[in-house]
Amino acid sequence: MLALYFYRVLWVVLSPLVDLMFIIRLIKGKEDKKRIPERLGFSKIPRPQGKLLWLHAASVGESLSILPLIRTLQERQPSLHILVTTGTVTSAELMAKRLPQNVVHQFVPLDFYWSVKNFIRHWQPDLSVFVESELWPELLHQAPNPIIINGRMSAKSAARYQKLAPLTGFMFQKIRLILAQSEESYSNFQKVCNSPLENSGNLKFDAPKPPADLEELEALQQQLQNHKLFVCASTHPGEDEVMAAIHQRAKAEVKNLITVIVPRHPHRGKGIQKQLQQAGYTCNLRSTGEPIENIYIADTIGELGLWYRLANVVLMGKSLHSGGGQNPFEPLKCGKVTLTGPSMENFTEMMQIFKEREIILQSENVAQIEKDLVYFLKNDKQRTLAEEKITEKMQNLGGATAKTAQRIEDFLV
Repeated sequence: MLALYFYRVLWVVLSPLVDLMFIIRLIKGKEDKKRIPERLGFSKIPRPQGKLLWLHAASVGESLSILPLIRTLQERQPSLHILVTTGTVTSAELMAKRLPQNVVHQFVPLDFYWSVKNFIRHWQPDLSVFVESELWPELLHQAPNPIIINGRMSAKSAARYQKLAPLTGFMFQKIRLILAQSEESYSNFQKVCNSPLENSGNLKFDAPKPPADLEELEALQQQLQNHKLFVCASTHPGEDEVMAAIHQRAKAEVKNLITVIVPRHPHRGKGIQKQLQQAGYTCNLRSTGEPIENIYIADTIGELGLWYRLANVVLMGKSLHSGGGQNPFEPLKCGKVTLTGPSMENFTEMMQIFKEREIILQSENVAQIEKDLVYFLKNDKQRTLAEEKITEKMQNLGGATAKTAQRIEDFLV
């Protein structure tokens, strides 16, 4: 346990730097100033009486993956109280919209001894569930009955844990069960810990389609029925100009093309518009109510489901350079032809599954992306066949939610 004490001392030594970074995050809008006490482990919400399940999901993707699990657990155990923690403002806003009313959301406390202690003392969870790979030393150590679900461990992460075993080994000592999301993760967890392991499959494959306002969807379908839509989802800095250039070249062959850029962080919308306009492109913003034409920047929160349904072809952001990619599950769940750039390292296992089923197209360069885009926009029959295949293959994936719910119930008895 010497490593844990060293970790705690390090937190104290680095606390001025942590404070500075926290202030910077506040200024940048990455923290909610009204909910800072939650990051210190305090809460105005009283702990409900009865059994309490704590689910911690890092950000948007993990948060979405546990929604079907929460519904399943509530159906099986109506009296069970559920607390969900996340670490980002975007995920908190999403959970406010998507969580059932009787489920409590809080920001996860900073991984400092007293913050975590305040949190655990207040909530006293009967079972602590960590989703995927969000593993913090202090949280894992203090959490009552910790288990990991939908566990993800890449070969690179496993090698790092092995190399740092004297410093990180204690993190896994208290974990009572790890439910790995794939055979690869199962094998990698075996290399770094002796915790009980099972392969339960990937929760994200059970997630429903992302939500969409049906009235808005119908109105936009009517408005855009004579256009082809290319949706660039969850873009990051450095990609928007590339998307605009792809649009301009593709439009030479697809005259009725509209490209919708959906930035991963909506607050970038005005900056993207200014940048593209300076480069000579015509583009409008959704947040200001401008018309949908040419290049359209959808800088609003929670509307990706709308754009996926409207899309003819989707391109995943953060995949063109070295970002590691964004999760391609949602557009595929909507049955859409989905393209990615070469960088999808964050979703290696998922991409392998999708590639084996031939339902995703990964390109090594922009030229290939353009070629695939134009092909599917110009060939309606081939695009329809591809959509039918994607829908069928996606329906055949699943089952992890039921398995995970059962194992959680086993620990709550």
